Amino acid sequence: MNKNYVKTSRGVFTCFSSEEIKQNKPTLVFFAAMGINSAYLDFYNLFTFLDESKYNLISVDMLGSGFSSDPVYHQRTLENYSKEVSELLAKVGGSKLFIVSHSFSAVYLLNILHQKQKRLSSIGLDWN
Repeated sequence: MNKNYVKTSRGVFTCFSSEEIKQNKPTLVFFAAMGINSAYLDFYNLFTFLDESKYNLISVDMLGSGFSSDPVYHQRTLENYSKEVSELLAKVGGSKLFIVSHSFSAVYLLNILHQKQKRLSSIGLDWN
């Protein structure tokens, strides 16, 4: 896994990804549950079972947690989280994006999906 920094106008996200992101493969983007400090650690065991020859794998630490920077907009609202993640996802490569959200992170990601972004789909893990 590579450690990458994705700079946005709202902060710098830390992402752990497959060795090389290929544009012709679908991309699975993992977001951890609230209170989990690192998405990489949250999904480490799952990553060992996924075939990197078929998928790009990326785990994202939300702004203000894990290895990511503090958010520029400190008010933590649904709208701010959604804009932060949307801006990050616009920079992620791959033929199609599948957002994999664990627990409470689904709230932000469902809001983004509700905005009908064309290349996004969702996979939920333990949505409460």
